[in-house]
Amino acid sequence: MSEIAAIRRAFLEEEKAGRPAALATLVRTRGSSYRRKGARALIKADGSLVGGISGGCLEQDVALRAGEALEQGRPLLAFYDTGADDDRLFGLNIGCGGQLEVLVEPLEGELAELIGHLAELEAERRRAALATVLVPADCLGQRLLVGEAGEVLRSTIVDRDLEATVMAAVRGHEIPAEVELFVEDLAPPPALLLFGSGFDVEPLILFGRALGFEVAVIDVRGSEAALSRFSAADRRVAAQGAAAAIGQLGGLLDRHAAALVMNHHYDNDRDLVRALLATPVGYLGLLGPQSRGRRLLGELKDEDPSLATERVFSPVGLDLGADTPEKVALSILAEILAVLAGRQGGFLKERSAPIHSA
Repeated sequence: MSEIAAIRRAFLEEEKAGRPAALATLVRTRGSSYRRKGARALIKADGSLVGGISGGCLEQDVALRAGEALEQGRPLLAFYDTGADDDRLFGLNIGCGGQLEVLVEPLEGELAELIGHLAELEAERRRAALATVLVPADCLGQRLLVGEAGEVLRSTIVDRDLEATVMAAVRGHEIPAEVELFVEDLAPPPALLLFGSGFDVEPLILFGRALGFEVAVIDVRGSEAALSRFSAADRRVAAQGAAAAIGQLGGLLDRHAAALVMNHHYDNDRDLVRALLATPVGYLGLLGPQSRGRRLLGELKDEDPSLATERVFSPVGLDLGADTPEKVALSILAEILAVLAGRQGGFLKERSAPIHSA
């Protein structure tokens, strides 16, 4: 489940119980930061959180700030310097070397409606841009939500001139120095497409959903019964053959998607790899021994030399010494994350560049 969806569900539970809640959003970072801008957390009245804006070192103070925001009935900005060499933050010298700003707001009214709207956009796999006003201070937390075609989906900005300035920023134009915004591109969760129905699919579903993927399990034999035990998947697709399966997946097959062919059936796997090579999926993996993969990819290349079979990862996974379905799933998903991020999956201690891109 995505962070937005989890926050929306938790908010509805708190609202039903008559308990107030606040929303924390990481809006600025400089230097080292565990989470990136746009990370969110819902803070309940008891101080517990759903989601997170750091690795756990800031959440206690953010919960205190949420209490202030709820008591005052207005948003506030909290600044943190995790590189400070004193003990101001709960008596801890964190020493992470980063600076962060967190917008903390009562989660009610228009903001609650906005979170619901964002969850709907995500479920419908629609992209959008969300601009949040940070300066002027008296407009803190006002927002403009713009659809992929440039249409205004929702606005809480009171001043029309400011709204026009914010729209200009969303469109990539320069804005006055006296206005500061946090603009984020909201994209649907990446898809994890699992072509198979063996027992080794289950840990991939569980781990994939925990990582924020929208997980689909596809059976190309058209067997709905074979898919019945995968209730944890977001989608279950029964189709007769590779072409029919691809046709049912629609907008999931984009450059952010990862497809894993794991039917344990040679002909079905070959047909699927051929069909998936015609799509823009960002990761395409073929489960099975190296010799099997070489044979299958070699046959496809002989049939059609134009096929970019080098796109296919076979065998799949990082070299973790995995020897159980759960460990194999971890190895595969680690490789998928690395490939989609344009990384090599090596040891971070050997990386000279920053861990996160700017």
